[in-house]
Amino acid sequence: MRPPEQAEKDERLFYWADEEYMVGQQLVTQTGLYGPDLEEAVTIGSMAQDHLGYAYQLLKHLVSSEDRAIDRYVYERSPEEYHLGLLAQAWDPSDWALIVAKEYLYDSVCFVRAQDLKESDSMFSGLAEMMLRETDFRIRHWREWLRTLGNLSEGRERVNKALAFVLPMAQQSLTLRDGRGRWFESCVEELEAAGYAIPNPIGFPTVSGVLSTTRELLEDAHGYYRTHPEWVWG
Repeated sequence: MRPPEQAEKDERLFYWADEEYMVGQQLVTQTGLYGPDLEEAVTIGSMAQDHLGYAYQLLKHLVSSEDRAIDRYVYERSPEEYHLGLLAQAWDPSDWALIVAKEYLYDSVCFVRAQDLKESDSMFSGLAEMMLRETDFRIRHWREWLRTLGNLSEGRERVNKALAFVLPMAQQSLTLRDGRGRWFESCVEELEAAGYAIPNPIGFPTVSGVLSTTRELLEDAHGYYRTHPEWVWG
């Protein structure tokens, strides 16, 4: 029987793996829409590979080292069986401002988690160090987009609207799940310094449960596996 602290840690890693898979799948769909331009689509594709790779590496430890077992765990679950926070689910492929705001905040969560993983478990030190390097690049990328959009009145207005939607989700992820409220505060300070309006109080998420966009994306992504379960997808 596993010690309670190990079971709790594994549960957090399962949540993290599911969220990385979800975010990776979202970005994969965005590459087909070419983002704002082709160059950005290539960058987003690379980021999608990052997130999907993290999910795979975590699940190799949590589920099995065999690809087939990981495939079954990933593709044979219903949307309701995924462990997903609202921030990871937030998605609208037609709203670039929302994508930028959400990805900046989600990658900030990812950075915190990778730091915790590196400090708490030497078995994951190599993976955590890779995550920190790659996540730092993604945060800088989305931070530059926030600055670009903030220089345009329409862009700033759209990001402010997106932040009102996702900031409560990020606050929930960074304080309740990870116990690292100071990181959320630093994100807010950076957004304020960039000229964005931060709701006061930030409040609570306006949605809950499995979002319709999550359900649609997972059902679409898993459709081929269900049609051809004998294929190997890992």
